[in-house]
Amino acid sequence: MNVDAEFWKTILDYLYDGVYVVNRDRTITYWNRGAERISGLTGDETVGTQCWENVRAYLDELERSRSSSVPSPRTDFGGDGLYHEEQVVVRHKEGHRIPVMTRMAVIRDVDETITGAVVLFSDNRAMTEARVKIGQLEKMALLDPLTQLGNRQYARAQLQRSLDELRRYSWPFGVLIVSLADFSKLSETHGVEVGEQALKTVAKTIGANVRSSDTIARWGTDELLVILLNMADSHLLPVATKLCGLVSESTVTIGTELQPLTVSIAATMGDPSDTVASIIEREERVIAHARAEGGNRVTVALSPQPNSTEPSEE
Repeated sequence: MNVDAEFWKTILDYLYDGVYVVNRDRTITYWNRGAERISGLTGDETVGTQCWENVRAYLDELERSRSSSVPSPRTDFGGDGLYHEEQVVVRHKEGHRIPVMTRMAVIRDVDETITGAVVLFSDNRAMTEARVKIGQLEKMALLDPLTQLGNRQYARAQLQRSLDELRRYSWPFGVLIVSLADFSKLSETHGVEVGEQALKTVAKTIGANVRSSDTIARWGTDELLVILLNMADSHLLPVATKLCGLVSESTVTIGTELQPLTVSIAATMGDPSDTVASIIEREERVIAHARAEGGNRVTVALSPQPNSTEPSEE
């Protein structure tokens, strides 16, 4: 293999996503480490085989996906010779099924003749699980339609569950209320759509930077509630401060300009003596303090006691 080919092989092997290449006969000629990780199949097991081997047709809601140990490009290489993307379910080497997003593009020679295809596929379990969760919340009337997060009722139920686990198993948790600064001003000055987009942007930023085991829900008109599971007391302020900083780097588009966003964050740890009502009372008192001190600020209530608050500013 020449230097250029070795260089690109090294780059592709560092990708987290799976990548494989097939020739015109649909024989696999390259299989990267990401493909090995997702499928469980090594390059020795796949290179030299044909990508439609062991393909089993199945029906999904669109009746257009296919399943195999190896995600397979369409037999006509896309028909129109263009880029194609679709979600499929593949069989792992160990037998279980996993959802992946596949992206396929043809390879052409200097005469524009199609000589093969490159297929990139990524583990899509998180996206699939999120869609399932949204569907479940919608059925139970626990979904906020704007942010596609759980609503206030859902948040209260998750708080109660976290309290029960704290008392029974001593699993600590932290609670954040994230309040979008100038939400009313944005809505009144630039329209409701801008205010709503700002809140959705904050929700996406927070949601993308907490763990999948954590809970994020819409709490009020301009507020989100976040439950951080298995959260040590010493980590609460750093995590809240990080999220505050990430939001401050986010923007909403107003006309041709990007408007920076800021939030105030109230943070507290759950206590075995707490009730859902006492946590909410403490958080509402703390968020009022944070707002009074100005936006882009985290204020922490160090204990359930009414006067135990300590502001922390970025």
